Amino acid sequence: MKECKLYDMGSSGPKFTWRGGMYHGGQRIYERLDRALGNEEWKLLLPDSFVKVLPRVNFSDQHPIMVSLNRDYYVNGGRQFRFESAWLVEHDYTSRVKGLWKNGEDIMSNLDRIKCDAKEWKKWNGDRNTRYYHIKDVNRRRRNNIQMLQDNDGNWIDKPKELRELVNNFYKDLFKISSIGSGRFQSKLTYPPLHDEELNKLNDNVTELEIKSVVFSMQPWKAPGPDGFPAGFYQRSWNMVGNSVVALVRQV
Repeated sequence: MKECKLYDMGSSGPKFTWRGGMYHGGQRIYERLDRALGNEEWKLLLPDSFVKVLPRVNFSDQHPIMVSLNRDYYVNGGRQFRFESAWLVEHDYTSRVKGLWKNGEDIMSNLDRIKCDAKEWKKWNGDRNTRYYHIKDVNRRRRNNIQMLQDNDGNWIDKPKELRELVNNFYKDLFKISSIGSGRFQSKLTYPPLHDEELNKLNDNVTELEIKSVVFSMQPWKAPGPDGFPAGFYQRSWNMVGNSVVALVRQV
């Protein structure tokens, strides 16, 4: 595969495509033998294609697989902004952020301004590196799209309407209030009282050094917050955005 520059397209549905005979008291061997391969040209030409493992028929020990070329089976959510780490190495990154960030305004207004500029920045970079950014966008879209889910009865669901209902019902059941075990009870554990000096420390204002220390202790490119900006953005741009971050934290 590597020599031919092919990649495994993955699949949705049952994990294994083949099952062996019964042995040792009813145990079986399961394997993923069947798969579809593609290359970068396929990915660019058919970015919404995906592989679906179909139900196994009774007379066979293998599941058939099907390659779909369109996104009819996708449940596609809205695209969320994500700050790209590659933007940090652009020669004009610092000057752009410095020109857009206004310390007198609230942090959300500043971030919205960065987002609007970043979309144009992304488009400009995309025009220069069309193939790279297109493949990256396709890979992200593949990861974020839901193609199939298994219900409580073991059936694989792939129709968009049924998938939405399945997900909604799952979270309704997960977060519904149950009357069982919801009564209050007194714990036998006790905790020592806090002294006045300790209480006063809890009431002290958070210092700028403490806030900066917390921000810089985060992994820079782990999952970003709901605004789409990871910790790496704030760390790299602290000299420009730090005052706004400190002001926001102190308002909480």
